[in-house]
Amino acid sequence: MCSTGDGAAIAHAVLRHLADTLRCRTLFSTHYHMLADEHAAHPAVKNFHMGCQVRAAADGAAQQVTFLYQLTPGACPKSYGVNVARLAGLPPSVLRAAAATAAAAARDAAGELRDEERAVLSELFAAVDGGGGGGGGAGAAAAALGPLHARANAL
Repeated sequence: MCSTGDGAAIAHAVLRHLADTLRCRTLFSTHYHMLADEHAAHPAVKNFHMGCQVRAAADGAAQQVTFLYQLTPGACPKSYGVNVARLAGLPPSVLRAAAATAAAAARDAAGELRDEERAVLSELFAAVDGGGGGGGGAGAAAAALGPLHARANAL
């Protein structure tokens, strides 16, 4: 299992323990949307998210998100990670690559990827998750991403 799967499993177990065993008041924050879905009907769990305004970007390439710092009932309807990265000042080339990877992952989850696209996406996630497969950490992952990004763009 990749680290994302491990993280989701740990978050699920912790939330279940807090809600069913400890039954305490807790603020539990997660980016795992499936947890919100799985626990939406749980009598001891209430879903909230930070509200935001979403509008088309001036360049038409991405959405612009303004976080309102308002606690809003319900689960967040989607992930805004690429927008958070933009606010953090990551370079536009990184943001474009991240947006393309996120879109491909969503298409994969919906069963819409071709086999060759799925292979590149799997290699990309393995490079990021395992440091490029050579145990070299972030540097090895970064070195592996360039050719994978080029292959993905060629599809």
